[in-house]
Order: sequence, then C-alpha cells, then structure tokens
Amino acid sequence: MRNLSYAFLIVLLLLVGCRAQSTPPPAPRVILSDFLGHSLIRLDPTTGRLDGPVRPMPGSPAGLAAGRGMVALALLGRPYLQVLSFPSLEELRRIHVGKGCSDVALDASGRRLAAACPESGEILLAAVEGGELRRVPVGGQPHALVWEGERVYLTNPGRGSLQWIDPVRGVLEGETPLGLGPRGLAVSGGQILVTLYDANQVAILSTDRLGEPRHLPLAGGPHAVVPTGGGALVSLMESGEVAALDLDSGQATRIPVGAGAAGMALSPDGQFLFVCCEAAGQVAVLALHDNQVLQHVALPPGARPREAVFALP
Repeated sequence: MRNLSYAFLIVLLLLVGCRAQSTPPPAPRVILSDFLGHSLIRLDPTTGRLDGPVRPMPGSPAGLAAGRGMVALALLGRPYLQVLSFPSLEELRRIHVGKGCSDVALDASGRRLAAACPESGEILLAAVEGGELRRVPVGGQPHALVWEGERVYLTNPGRGSLQWIDPVRGVLEGETPLGLGPRGLAVSGGQILVTLYDANQVAILSTDRLGEPRHLPLAGGPHAVVPTGGGALVSLMESGEVAALDLDSGQATRIPVGAGAAGMALSPDGQFLFVCCEAAGQVAVLALHDNQVLQHVALPPGARPREAVFALP
C-alpha cells in the first residue's frame, strides 16, 4: 500500500511539472501614453490589438519607464509621480515631488528612479518604494532621462546641452553644449545619442569623451532615438518617417510610418519597432529585417500616442 501511495505521488508530481512546463511565460505588452487624452493604452504586440480598456490618468502622461511587474509614470500638471502595477495598471503608490515631470527613468535594478522637472530645472531622485526625495539643480528645462550604471544622463533644451549627474552623491557632474532643441536620448555600447529637433541633427558622444560630440544632419524633426548596433532608428516628427541611420557614414534610409512620428519601443527580441504616430492617432509596426511597415494599429477615436514602452508582468 505504501508503494502504491509513493507511485501515485510521483505521477502527481510529474503531472504538475508537465502542466507548469506547458504554461507559457508572461507575454510582454506595449504601453502607450495618450498625452492629450490623459490616459494609458495597453497593446498586445502579437496581435496588434488593444489589450483591455483605456486607463484614465489624473494628468498628462509625459514619460514612461517599465520594470518587472510595474510601470513608473511622469505626469505633467500633477505634483507627483505614479508607480503602477503591471499588467493591471492600477496605482501602487504616489511619489510627491511638488511639480509636474516630463520624464522618468529607472536604474537597472528597478528600485531607484530619476525624474526630470522642467518647471523647476531639477532632477528628482527617489526609491521606487518611496522615502527620501533628493533634488539636483541642473537649470534650464530638463527633458529626457536615461539611467546608465551609476550615472544619469539628461537632455536639457533650456540650455541646449547634454548633462549628467551622479545619483549616489546627488550632484551635477558635467555638461556638454550640443545645439538647438536636444530632445530624444539613448545610451548603448558606450555611445550616447541625442536628437536635436530644432537643429535637424543627431549628436553622438562617447561615454569616455563626453566633451567631443559629433553631429550628423538629419532633416525632418528628429524626435526619439533607438540604438541598433552600429546604427540607430530615429523618429522624424515633422516628416512622419523613421530614419534608419548609419552612425559612421551618416547615411539614412527613410521609412514613411505616419504623421507625427514620436516615441518608439523596440520589441524584446529586437525584431520589431512600435512607433507612436501622434498626429495620425495610430501606431506603426515596423519589421526591422527589411524596414517595412507591417501594420498600422488604429487606436480609439481622439487618441494621440506620444510615448511607448514594453512591459513584462
């Protein structure tokens, strides 16, 4: 009888193991910010369809950052940041900062965040779980942020520059003038890429030679940038295109995607690019193996997607 019980237990454990193995891993979702509509939209990247209802927000969602199981949200017009659970997008907590913020970034651990406050010319540092809030004055109007290791990089259109701060000491470390309208920002492989919207250029800097920027001309209103190995994908807001830019030669292949091309999100496998076409009220899905638009995802009437981020439960 005891042997029979052991055999039953083994079979039960095998069945549970097989069932666990057959359960698919949590699927990523694309989160879109509707700046004018004060809402967040969740998109299933495998079907190109909306995944659940549009989630109203208490202010204009200006910047998104995703960690495992959560999304940090900067709100213009509201004196706090929101931390939302994912995939429900329910509010977990508010971090009161006193002013509206234009962007938010998470460190690699997902435990610390930095936010840009253009109204007060400050970078705000806090733990995601809450606690002490530190303020780093940078002047001008800080716009976009990237947290890279123990350094936070930011674009500052009010000063026409790239700046960087030490988040451990809470101090501004340095600044490099770049030109008119620094906006989009990305850091990858020891390179920093900055779009200069008003100058119609992309600036390239090395993380170990921050005072020596190189500029590539790129007409069309460069807005956001996504690194791709030796190149970059740049959304062109005025021309409604995405430029596949060779960073060595400066040559660009232009792909029409839709009016008001703005924020972009690269799929975790690096195969697809989701482009917010703000003026068109839709999202373009770009296959990167041949730089062809696979689909235009229609959004609810009146939606104006500005930023996008991939998130995982």
